[in-house]
Amino acid sequence: MAKSSNQPPKAPAAGPEPAEPPEAETQQKPIATTIAFPPVVMRRIQERLRQDQQHNLRSLVLLGLSKIGVYVEPEYLKPVRRRWTR
Repeated sequence: MAKSSNQPPKAPAAGPEPAEPPEAETQQKPIATTIAFPPVVMRRIQERLRQDQQHNLRSLVLLGLSKIGVYVEPEYLKPVRRRWTR
């Protein structure tokens, strides 16, 4: 039988490590995808977009990914005001 430890559990890390740019990746066309947001979340996103018109849904999602440690090239964080073509 294992002994129980009286030590407190370790605190989680302060956050993700800063994202580093990947080694040379080739430029590719954007990949179109569909994300199903819960209605309450979509309403909150729409309200945010009304308040901050410099962003669009794409730039908000990419910004969020960069905040959790996924490397996103800085130019992708700027809103693109056109529709993607396939």
